[in-house]
Amino acid sequence: EALDHEIGRLFDSLQKLNQWDNTEIIFIGDNGDDPSVAQRSGGNKGSIAQGGVSVPLIIAGPSVSNPGRVSDALVHTHDLFATILELLGHNNWAAQIPSNKPVDSKSIVPMLKNQSSSIRNWIFTEVFRTPTVAADGKAMRNLEYKLLDLDNGTQEFYHLASDPYETNDLLKKPLDAIAQSNYNSLCAEMSQLVGK
Repeated sequence: EALDHEIGRLFDSLQKLNQWDNTEIIFIGDNGDDPSVAQRSGGNKGSIAQGGVSVPLIIAGPSVSNPGRVSDALVHTHDLFATILELLGHNNWAAQIPSNKPVDSKSIVPMLKNQSSSIRNWIFTEVFRTPTVAADGKAMRNLEYKLLDLDNGTQEFYHLASDPYETNDLLKKPLDAIAQSNYNSLCAEMSQLVGK
């Protein structure tokens, strides 16, 4: 309620200052619910499960073509870096980053302008704490499947398209050809990214 009120005050101020029509609004959630208030068990803040990493992202403003659209494209929070720079007119920012300090940020402006339906084939997530807890690990997903590589040495694999709450670990039985292909692809991408 307080957030709604304060966002409303901000929007009202932008309109009164005649800045509404040239302001980009980016609103993103924060890594899932706190475990003490979560509506379901598992997948809360601090988890690599979908409930801990899949959050709303809403973008509105003059750069958005055909407003009101909904997308299930894979986008990571660090994509906001390249997106905001491009919205500000800095299209050559990547050339200014030293090659030994790569930045894995992809602008979603083509999606905002309705010129592309996606920018990524996969997304990587990592959760680690000191001391380590059982749920720490890495996750990599594509649009349909997700691989969890837990720090305790185990793996889990889910078909998110049919199992968004990650209740049916596909590694508990033989994989069909499509699942096996997705598993191999995600393992290869994760190995290349983390170096193991």
